[in-house]
Amino acid sequence: MKFTPPYKGFAKLAVFIMALACSSCSTQTPSKFGVKTDKLIYQSVMDSAASVKDWVMEGPGHLKFSDGWMEMRSPNEEMHHVYWCPETLPSDFMAQWEMQNLHLEAGLCIVFFAATGLEGEDVMDSSLQKRDGKFSQYNNGALKNYHISYYAHNPKLPA
Repeated sequence: MKFTPPYKGFAKLAVFIMALACSSCSTQTPSKFGVKTDKLIYQSVMDSAASVKDWVMEGPGHLKFSDGWMEMRSPNEEMHHVYWCPETLPSDFMAQWEMQNLHLEAGLCIVFFAATGLEGEDVMDSSLQKRDGKFSQYNNGALKNYHISYYAHNPKLPA
């Protein structure tokens, strides 16, 4: 699948998640799905604070590492948070990771990609307004991006 970024050049990737665990370990590879890959451009085992030292947290996210997994949560499930990958990715890329929601009664998992400021600024540019994890700051604020929700707990909708 090819995505055309809302700007030319590169992409930033963020994971907007609450109450989940994730790891970059995977039992399925892109080749199992018939996807051609050229080269690995970024990898993190996400199993220790050192392995994510350059990632940037926005909002009140808390990290814990145990048994080779990173657990990310929001205290008392009160607020969302965004965790930005430190790498600038090319406009065409494939990302994969494993995640498990540890609290099925809560949670929302979104990945933002091809993110920039409205004028093409890096999402970490100091000229952009500070963000704290509120979704509206990422989809109606000073950023352009694509996003995909891959898990959402909504008790009002049937399973």
